[in-house]
Amino acid sequence: MKRKFETKITEQKRQYEKAMAEFKAKEEAFDEQLRESVSTQFKAERQKFTEFQILINPKEFGNNFSR
Repeated sequence: MKRKFETKITEQKRQYEKAMAEFKAKEEAFDEQLRESVSTQFKAERQKFTEFQILINPKEFGNNFSR
């Protein structure tokens, strides 16, 4: 009886460890996707802001064209 109980506990522990490993892998993949998405969005917003600044004050950015 004791042996059967120990076997069941060992199997549950393995299942738990496997589930935790899968969870960690998914969590890391999600974090990486989130970082890439935020980075891409930030770069796009920074580009828009720079373009806006150039339109407002082109001489400051070395663009000496007249409007």
